[in-house]
Amino acid sequence: MLDRRDAMARPPAGGLGTAERRSVFGGPLVVRRYAPRPAAWPRDLRLRAALLTDIHAGMPLMPLERIAAIVDTVNALGADLVLLGGDYLSSMKLPYRRFAPEAWARELGRLAAPCGVFAVLGNHDHGRRPGPGLRPDDGRTVRAALEGAGIAVLENEAATLSVPDGEFRLLGLASQRVRKEKGRWIGADDLDGLIRGLDDDRPALLLAHEPDIFPRVPRRVALTLSGHTHGGQVRIADRALVVPSRYGARYAWGHCIEDGRHLLVSGGVGVSGWPIRFGIDPEIVMVDLGHSDED
Repeated sequence: MLDRRDAMARPPAGGLGTAERRSVFGGPLVVRRYAPRPAAWPRDLRLRAALLTDIHAGMPLMPLERIAAIVDTVNALGADLVLLGGDYLSSMKLPYRRFAPEAWARELGRLAAPCGVFAVLGNHDHGRRPGPGLRPDDGRTVRAALEGAGIAVLENEAATLSVPDGEFRLLGLASQRVRKEKGRWIGADDLDGLIRGLDDDRPALLLAHEPDIFPRVPRRVALTLSGHTHGGQVRIADRALVVPSRYGARYAWGHCIEDGRHLLVSGGVGVSGWPIRFGIDPEIVMVDLGHSDED
């Protein structure tokens, strides 16, 4: 059974949540809100999570001042949990300037939430294109910068977290696109290992940079949260022209439901490749889980 928004068509009401347009340093920013109701998440377990992904720090499009303004916006939203979805490094087809990882990590280190701030790495974070303070190192430099700023990194690792209503598990998946061999992407992800670690009935969230993992995610996981696609980065008549996914536009952007399983894909805040976003504003995703009978 397939029950989802057709990513190539204009979404129905609610398919892309509700959006609040803001203005921060360097341009517009949307706060997009979703309230999914996955069966694997208890109705009485309330959680508000913020997802910030695909920052791609670097000049001229993502200076440190803009990252600081985005961090201030996230902190003002009052989330219980902040999730960073990967791709902190920039990669452009035209000349650009990167920052040392410690510089943008210092800004991200100001993020704060009662349940904490957790991150995964993306495909751009493995140092394939060396820059200031970078070398090809399977993401160790980026991980060290994040952890040095007080941010917990989950790479095929899990954390047990709690809110006033109870406990839940947060799973962090390593990138599915670490390197290419003979034209085929090779990942560091270990979904099977993460799922085997779910040895009790506490509900679980999965943070995975690339949404391509979603067909393999079992119903045991209440919600998968991803980025990577930038919503296509360029959309004409609400259609993504190119999506970096083996599934084309199937998981390009928004809230997808397949066989009762839920996926949220953020369009992210940055750009990669060609320095342009068109037809899709940078966004922070806010997710509200759990509800009462009155909601």
